[in-house]
Amino acid sequence: MNLSSFHDLHPSRPAAVLGGGPSLRKDIEQIPRNSILIAVNYHAHEIGLQPHFMVYLDDPRTSSQMMHAVQTYDVIKICPETEPFGDVKMDVPYWRGNNSATTAAWLGLYLGCNPVYLCGMDLYQGEVKYCHDNYDPVKVPTMSTNDLMRPWLEEFRNLCPHPERLQAISGPLQSLFPMSS
Repeated sequence: MNLSSFHDLHPSRPAAVLGGGPSLRKDIEQIPRNSILIAVNYHAHEIGLQPHFMVYLDDPRTSSQMMHAVQTYDVIKICPETEPFGDVKMDVPYWRGNNSATTAAWLGLYLGCNPVYLCGMDLYQGEVKYCHDNYDPVKVPTMSTNDLMRPWLEEFRNLCPHPERLQAISGPLQSLFPMSS
């Protein structure tokens, strides 16, 4: 499949980008049932969700959890950095950002979804870092909240289609992408 075939595939349908933060379980309760679900890495699967897409930038060979997800989950896999492991050829310019969540949010907008909810985007703040216990604590980012927010603030608004469609359900990104009233 080519990424270009996904452009505006779901016009005006809501989407939810499912990060791995501890707020994910609570955040998903607030999204519409007909939302397109876009998983960031394998985390959503770990809590029993069945997303439509899974976006990841890391090479799955570096993580047993990611390799398991790539080999077993029935989902459209989008992996711009290691295309042999993905299902989609990246034949259009896309925004990579600094992590899988930024590219997953770009995908929701590229699909034409509106709004695109950001769920479980805690940016590694607090004592609990993930929505599940099946992760490698050695790979937990040590960047500050400001460093993690910088690409969203500086790059995203200029490089993504319709950033006004983003709405953060909770977490630090709410200051950039508040919920509409």
